[in-house]
Amino acid sequence: MTNMNILFFGTPAICRPTLEAIHKQHTVVGVVCPVDKPRGRGQKFSPCDVKQVALDLNLPIFQPESLNDLKFIQ
Repeated sequence: MTNMNILFFGTPAICRPTLEAIHKQHTVVGVVCPVDKPRGRGQKFSPCDVKQVALDLNLPIFQPESLNDLKFIQ
């Protein structure tokens, strides 16, 4: 199989195994996920599940306010 460069978009926990499997076979050039939001009772800012995987794998992370942001698109 040919190694591909992949930009991964994801947020929920169900995407974790997919990102991990892709990372084993291909080059993940970055992970796009939403900005950190307050979660839980304490309303502490925490990363989404996909961002946590990206951090664990030392992958570049992009968190645009909007996917329509021209600076992000460029």
